[in-house]
Amino acid sequence: MKKERFFRELLIFASLALIALLASRFHFRFDLSKNGSYTLSPYSHSLLSGLDSEMTVTWYRSNALQQYTPAVRYIGDFLEEYRLASGGTFTYRIIDPVVTQTTETVTALGIPSRQIEVKERDGTAVKDLWSGLLVEYHSERRIIPFLLDTTTLEYDLTRLVLELRDSTAFGLQKNVLQIIYGNGKSTTTALEAAASSAAASSAYSYVGPWLSYAGFTADVLELPVHTLDPAKGLVVFGSSAVDPLTADAVDAFLSAGGNAAFFVSGNTVNIAGNWKATPKTGDHLLILLEAYGMKIESPLVMDISNFRITMPALDNSKNEYINYPFWITALRSGIKSGHPLMAGVKELQFFWPSQIFMHEGIHGIHGIESLVETSPASILMEEPYDTDPFGTQLSLFSSGTSGSKRPLVVANTERGRVVVVADEYLPGNMIEYTGSDTNLDFMVNCAEWISGKDQLLELKNRKR
Repeated sequence: MKKERFFRELLIFASLALIALLASRFHFRFDLSKNGSYTLSPYSHSLLSGLDSEMTVTWYRSNALQQYTPAVRYIGDFLEEYRLASGGTFTYRIIDPVVTQTTETVTALGIPSRQIEVKERDGTAVKDLWSGLLVEYHSERRIIPFLLDTTTLEYDLTRLVLELRDSTAFGLQKNVLQIIYGNGKSTTTALEAAASSAAASSAYSYVGPWLSYAGFTADVLELPVHTLDPAKGLVVFGSSAVDPLTADAVDAFLSAGGNAAFFVSGNTVNIAGNWKATPKTGDHLLILLEAYGMKIESPLVMDISNFRITMPALDNSKNEYINYPFWITALRSGIKSGHPLMAGVKELQFFWPSQIFMHEGIHGIHGIESLVETSPASILMEEPYDTDPFGTQLSLFSSGTSGSKRPLVVANTERGRVVVVADEYLPGNMIEYTGSDTNLDFMVNCAEWISGKDQLLELKNRKR
């Protein structure tokens, strides 16, 4: 009996020793989550297997960060997943800039510390903490300046892997976007055109940095534009200054199967003044888009799903909270899930949008798809417009006017990839009023979709 117990205990000990030995040599990890959200996607695996030399990641992280934000420990697990999937070409290390006395060097790389309010025994305190990634491949480097969890880390890191691989293999030209700022004033001379283009681009001060961080190089074109390269994506913001020559260039570009994203409105709004809206007439770009089956109509759309703005009362005695029906908030219920363009998009904030009427157009375009719509209660305001925030627009919803869903974003892939957003102000500086960074993320989605990066976009839906 004692002999049997001895051998049983010896067997158990030997089994534990074997398990410990195997654990030290091999990495076992089981993902029991729905859809394998804690496992790298096949797309990430394929990119990692295509690396032809070592890619190194340095995680500059304060050692104390995990004490205040426990979720950061999963970032280390995530990096280990990349290392294992790469077969040895992806390596990482963790460095505390304070301990290594490299804070100035790390900040110069573009990874600054962030002030985070943390709870302590005697109350709350603000601490400077680091948590950013430096990714290096061949002689190039990219950064993720700050992260606290893995919510979108696979998208961000895999995007950098793709960008660095393509940059070294194909050169930066692979991610060039042709940009037209077309919402300036119509001009006649080259000097006036350049000044108008500069003024128009200043209304989109966040566009350049957002596209640059996403790995795109913006080739801003001055009006008039004579030719466009169908091999490169095109993004157009606004339409009122687009002249006949530029419209002809866009037409030739689309006819050749070029991929484009258009942010255009049916009205011009005095955003720097009294918010007065004026319908566009004889707009060359809007006429062109109508010919391709996507008509931007003039009437302003109003919706009960809108942004609540804070404004001083007319007598300046207090602030008033106003539901402004022209600043439409498109919620998840109005966003078509499953389309790569809408990956990771939970809501969008529109500013004085128009609805899009879809038809075949003179080019006989089929398969135009509505991706974002208003709520079923939205109505239209015909001229004369009353866009005064202190007006009585909300009373129109109870006046018996029937509401319906109205398309605000449509897409088509019959010739090339084309997406039309019926709001030229959506990715502009108006987001400063609403804090709608998601608008810029959606703009990046548009850039990636017209660049054929569907698999990368799908990673935005893999919430960890």
